[in-house]
Amino acid sequence: MHIEQPSLFRRERDSSALFPPTLLSTVDYKPKLPGPDYFLLGSLSTAYVGAFVGVHIYQKNAWWSGKKTGFHIENDWKYALSVDKLGHFYSPVILAHAFSVGLEAANVDYGTGIWVSSAAALLFQLYVEVYDGFASEWGFSPGDAIADIAGAAYPVLQYYYPVLYNFHPRFSYWPVGLGNEGHNPGQKLILVDDYEGQRFWLSMRVGNLFGDGFKKIWPDFLMLSVGYGVRNLDGRGGGLKDFYIALDLDYDKIPLYGKFWQMLKNSFAFIKFPMPAVRVTNGVAFFGFAF
Repeated sequence: MHIEQPSLFRRERDSSALFPPTLLSTVDYKPKLPGPDYFLLGSLSTAYVGAFVGVHIYQKNAWWSGKKTGFHIENDWKYALSVDKLGHFYSPVILAHAFSVGLEAANVDYGTGIWVSSAAALLFQLYVEVYDGFASEWGFSPGDAIADIAGAAYPVLQYYYPVLYNFHPRFSYWPVGLGNEGHNPGQKLILVDDYEGQRFWLSMRVGNLFGDGFKKIWPDFLMLSVGYGVRNLDGRGGGLKDFYIALDLDYDKIPLYGKFWQMLKNSFAFIKFPMPAVRVTNGVAFFGFAF
């Protein structure tokens, strides 16, 4: 049986074996796709460059407007209780997905698109890190760079090791410091800087991981997630760490088919919606809905 790599716009409905249903094809014939749509590629490239410029302007005003210095390294493993490192992992994952959607829509080969989109995501992230290295108040963070590389590599690893599609990075957010005064005068915190409002999750298709016996008792639309968030950050490495175990949803099980719906389901799969959860803080467990 030929195992075909997943498409961002397709869903195969075979549910056998360890891999998630989106990853299997029982069809050996693979039709030849038309060549790349260069007009669409050009349009998307223009949009991506525009977004890059916008992000650069924000970063410059928010983080790089202070005194410049020679390139230097700053180890900041304790910064924001490391929730920012999870953000540095998640960011290239979601960027690579956004690039991949555009490349596949333009009829670029899926495997080529994975490599190109992951490389583009990594270059953007490392550009930010290098720029930080010349800011006197910051510095090049090895921890951030390692997380960036790992996040950019994850889609490539999923492509070559499909079992990893059973482990999906997700993100949730509830405003805490949004709009508050930022690091520089006049700067307001936006979502990416509001660390206390962020939660990072790893959602798992447990039904695919524990064999057929477990599948009989576990609903196939349910996933299980582990998560991490922080509160009461003091800017000096102190604060509270929150750990979560929560139910989650496999959006691929929603019975909506076609290229548009599949793209939408694949994109929503990076977001964690409120579900019943257990939160553990300082050894004390709390039960409720996690955002």
